[in-house]
Amino acid sequence: MNLRADYDVQTFWARVGWEFELGGWGAVTPYLHFEYLSHPEAIANEGLGGNEAGLADDGRFERAAAGFVYRPIPAVALKAEYNPHFQKQNGETNVFSEFRTSLSYFWELGE
Repeated sequence: MNLRADYDVQTFWARVGWEFELGGWGAVTPYLHFEYLSHPEAIANEGLGGNEAGLADDGRFERAAAGFVYRPIPAVALKAEYNPHFQKQNGETNVFSEFRTSLSYFWELGE
C-alpha cells in the first residue's frame, strides 16, 4: 500500500436556480448546473476506487445540466434534467448524454 501518494485533484461545481410560485398549482424551480473534475491519477474501475475521470485521456471531465423541479405540494418534488457529460477519450471529445427523472417525498416525524 502506497501511503506517500501525492494526488493532484481539482474540482468545482456550481448550480443556479430560481423558484417560481404557480398559484394554486404549486411551484417550479428551473436550474442550471456545471461540474468540473480533474483527477489525472484516477482509474476507471469504480470497484477499485476509480471514477469517471479515469475513463478520460487527461483525467478530466465536465458535466453540465439543465433541469427543473416541480412541487405540486411542498412535500412532493418531481425532477427532470438533461445531463451531458464531456470527456476526451482516445484523442476525441465525446459527449455522453443522460436524461434523468426522479420523484421525492418528504415527510416529517411528529414533534
